[in-house]
Amino acid sequence: MYTRKILALSTAVTALLLFMAATAFAETCSSGLTGEVLRCADDEPLGGVEVVYSGGSVTTDDDGTYLATDLPEGWYAVQYRLPGYRTRKLGGIWRCNYTSTRNMCLDYVNSSIIVEPSPFNFGEVSANNSAGQSFGVTNHTGATITIDQINLVGSDGSFFDITRGSSGESIDPEATHSIRIGFTPVENREYSVTVQIVWTDVLIPPTEFLVRGTGADPDILYVNPSATPGDGLSWATAFNTIPDAIEAAKYGDSIWVKAVTMTYKLAQPITITKSVNLYGGFDGTETDISQRSIETNETVIVGQGRNRVFYIPTYFTIDGFTIKNAKVGLYASWAFVKADNCTITGHTGTDGAVMAWASSLELSNCLIYGNDYSGVNVFLTGTTLVNCTVVDNDKGVNSGYYSDVGVVNSIIWDNTGDEITDGGSSLTVTYSNIDQDGFLTGTGNIRQNPVFYDPLNDDYTLSSTSPCIDSGTNVGTPAVDMYGNTRYDVPPANTPYYDMGAFEYRP
Repeated sequence: MYTRKILALSTAVTALLLFMAATAFAETCSSGLTGEVLRCADDEPLGGVEVVYSGGSVTTDDDGTYLATDLPEGWYAVQYRLPGYRTRKLGGIWRCNYTSTRNMCLDYVNSSIIVEPSPFNFGEVSANNSAGQSFGVTNHTGATITIDQINLVGSDGSFFDITRGSSGESIDPEATHSIRIGFTPVENREYSVTVQIVWTDVLIPPTEFLVRGTGADPDILYVNPSATPGDGLSWATAFNTIPDAIEAAKYGDSIWVKAVTMTYKLAQPITITKSVNLYGGFDGTETDISQRSIETNETVIVGQGRNRVFYIPTYFTIDGFTIKNAKVGLYASWAFVKADNCTITGHTGTDGAVMAWASSLELSNCLIYGNDYSGVNVFLTGTTLVNCTVVDNDKGVNSGYYSDVGVVNSIIWDNTGDEITDGGSSLTVTYSNIDQDGFLTGTGNIRQNPVFYDPLNDDYTLSSTSPCIDSGTNVGTPAVDMYGNTRYDVPPANTPYYDMGAFEYRP
């Protein structure tokens, strides 16, 4: 007598949770288990498919057919296995001698997961600078797929990094998921890595694509809106616009911009398509960056009420600009942004004067004032404000959900709404002057009128009676202020303490 059995079969994504029960019969199944396996897309037969049933397996012939004989009559759970393919539906339960013919089609999943752009070449990237690129992974398999891990394969793997994308992230059918790869060369040579996405469904082979890049010496490109445009390699042959310089630059290059008020009339924001370092404060004669003067040579970009002045989806340093009169001055999305020595004012959009989403944002020696919404508005973003002055905005700093915000040596004062809004983020404030309850317990914090020199005329330097003088820290903070003046004690002391805010007091 045969005894009834129950067999549980499972795979990670095909989810075949079936059972087999073999009934007591004295006879064998005369017809056997038989069928044909085709490719779903074009009905081409698939040879080499392993047809697994309770108690054994067979392999399809080149014409896609299979036959399992000499089986006891009863119920059989069946599934199909071929590397690179998956069943479109469950294999099923067969009762031999009743419905013994079973046909099936399989989807080719390797070609159904598309990565774009692929392959990808960063081109030349300045040594010891970082570049980043987003890749869209589109799922055409017909089922939800889940990332198990993302690997960087090859001897150059340590020079690349995964800045977005991780295990456990799922992609629905016909959806596109974004991952981001960074590249930081350290010498002048070619680099390459194979990016391997491993899926939780073991029947889906890893998706792989090649990423290359070349380390190179950094260049300086020049912008002078009043010059006759040239190759951008000198002040005499400068580009006329910042977008022209960005297009010509390689990752990690620096762009020097001559001081002039540039009326921003573009239909689109200045999009930072490459990780570059953008500097203002030049008079057009400098040969070394130490020769510039941000105070004397104010470099102004006027947004003319446009949605954004800068849109930043990558690594970007901006230093020494006044950015004014748009809806948003700096808009960062999945980016790494460092803004130093900048004035950001006159913006009217509800996203804030500085908006960052899922990014890393560092603001240092910045003056952010006179904006209709938040001076700084961040979500899912690691943010630091060091020696910044954030005043006279509708709100000061809006720390949105899942952000990690640190404020040091800063003045956040006289904003209409909250000085700092904590939307469930991690918030640390030290050595700062905040006009709001709850911050005096932080190390070195004060709550006193900062006594600006002439705030009615937008002069937010410190007067001689300001309590912010010598109230900051010199640990991890810039040694010069926005205008390049050395920070120091008044009077000098054995342990130096810097002033709070973007400007060091000058007697």
